[in-house]
Amino acid sequence: MMASFDVPERRGSIRLYNFQSTMVASFDVPERRGSIRLYNFQSTMMALFDVPERRGSMRLYYFQSTMVASFDVPERRGSIRLYNFQSTMVASFDVPERRGSMRLYFFNRQWLHHLMFLRDEVR
Repeated sequence: MMASFDVPERRGSIRLYNFQSTMVASFDVPERRGSIRLYNFQSTMMALFDVPERRGSMRLYYFQSTMVASFDVPERRGSIRLYNFQSTMVASFDVPERRGSMRLYFFNRQWLHHLMFLRDEVR
């Protein structure tokens, strides 16, 4: 399946195909050169970016009833976990620049937005 663009501002082609149970979108458009692969590996949805400005991979999976998004892209290295704890939606960030956790929960008929950040001590 190929979509080819001859319009100057969209010159190039985008190819969508399956390779070894992998959906691959390959971009030949100069400003979007590279490929993005979406596939499942051991119950993990993985998006692999070969585009230079987005090189790396992102994995979405469940671990002990927790949705985990793991980023191997250098500028977003780390993981984000979304889970429920005692009727509380918790988003935990292991990304260095956003280290900490964010809790959203219901208390006394009001939504409370509680932020707790873990800061590294600088000595």
